[in-house]
Amino acid sequence: MPRNIPIETSLGCFFGRDCIFLDQVTFEHGAWTLALKGEINGNLCTRKQPGAYVPYTLRFIGVLALKMVELDSCD
Repeated sequence: MPRNIPIETSLGCFFGRDCIFLDQVTFEHGAWTLALKGEINGNLCTRKQPGAYVPYTLRFIGVLALKMVELDSCD
């Protein structure tokens, strides 16, 4: 049975569904690059940053296709 192992970051581990906010998704078809930008709620990290929203960017290179589904309206 696989176990969930938290990933330790510079802010510690993240807890709660409201910890990570996704603000922007960019897909560059010609460059095969996917970029996710948003903020992390500093109050919901193990190394707390009270009142702070810490910006992040995740960039994936070599992405050939992207499919997004809004879970609230998915069948």
